[in-house]
This record gives sequence, C-alpha cells and structure tokens, in this order.
Amino acid sequence: MKEICRKYRESAKVQVFSHIGQIFFAVIITGLVSSLISYHFQLTAFNKNIELISGDPEMLKIALIVSALSSIVTLPLTFCLTRFYLLTSRTHIFQKIPIKAYFTPFESPSYLLKCSLLTLTLTVINCLGVFLLIFPVFLSFCMAPFIMSDNPETSVFSALKKSFKMMRGKKMMAFRASFPFLIFYLVITMFFASIPVISFIMTAAGEALFYVTLALIYNDLKNAELHTN
Repeated sequence: MKEICRKYRESAKVQVFSHIGQIFFAVIITGLVSSLISYHFQLTAFNKNIELISGDPEMLKIALIVSALSSIVTLPLTFCLTRFYLLTSRTHIFQKIPIKAYFTPFESPSYLLKCSLLTLTLTVINCLGVFLLIFPVFLSFCMAPFIMSDNPETSVFSALKKSFKMMRGKKMMAFRASFPFLIFYLVITMFFASIPVISFIMTAAGEALFYVTLALIYNDLKNAELHTN
C-alpha cells in the first residue's frame, strides 16, 4: 500500500504543477465571485442589523436568512472547482483544460441545483463527522462530486450511495495517499494567513494536490469497476 500511495502522490504533483496556471485561474474565479457574492449579502445583512437596533425584530429574521444565502449561493462554485480538479487528473501533461469546462454545471439549471444540493449535503456530513469525531465519514463520500461530474443525470442520494460503495475497503488507502497534502494545506492556512500572496499560492496548490490525488484514485476505482462489470 505504501508504494501505491506514493505513486498517487507523485502523479498528483505532476498533474497539478503541469496545470498550475489554469488551477490558479480557476481558484481565483471561484474566490473572487464567492467573495463578491458574500460581500453583497453580508453588507445587506449588516444593514438589516442596523435597522434592528431601531426596534424592528422582524429584521433579525431577514438578517439571518440573508447571511445564510451568502453561503448557499456559492455552493455551485465549490462543485465547479472540485470538477475542475477531476479534469486536471485526466488531462495530459501541459495540455490545456478548456475553461468552458469549469462552467459546464451552469448550462443546466437542474444539474446546477443537484450540484449545489450535493455540496451542501457533503458540507453538513463533514461537519457532523468532525463534531462527532467520525473522521472516515469524509472519505466514505469524497467521491460523490466526481461521480456526479461523470453522471449529470444521477441523483444526490445515488452519488452518495455509489461513493460509499466505491470507498468500502479503500478509505485507508485514500487517507494515506492524500493525508500529507491535507496537512500541508492546514499548516499553510494556519501559519501563513497573514502573508496573502504566499498563503494564496500555497493553499491553492495544497488543495489542488489533495483533490487531484482523490480524483486519481477515483479514476482507477471507476476503471476497475467497469472492467469487473
């Protein structure tokens, strides 16, 4: 298993650093649009809170709803970025990934809604996993975004179910392969947040390495499943 994990990490490094420019571009798009949306909603919520001080308790409900929307509307972008990492794992070295592919989920409202619901569901599951100290729960469902990327017609529940089945007996391997990149990402986030440029470059690279590693594992598991069937 050690050699297999090392192979995935090395492959992820090659794929990420040969497409690093496009990855940075995708991360910038995601971050910029998310920031603008969040800023707009949070500013509105702040104004509503100011009105609340004047004595209108109904404004509190509006402020809470608006704050929640600031997170919900960015869910499709999170899925798009994860999908971009899957495309990175499948693209030949130094070959360009069509930027249009990043926005594919936006071409179908129903698909976009499913992508958003899946991302929201995974966020809730992962938060519960951390809160209850059930860490393997993330790895059980980590392939769901990749599954939905390959099968736009699948439902959220089916994507989660297929991921759970696919990762049965494979969670430790996926953990050992991707864990060093996760630690790298967390360390950079905690200790270099005060240096914006370095923090952005390193966290973007760390996140990409983590997800591309999982995407490479997904590709192999999917191919093995196809050959079995």
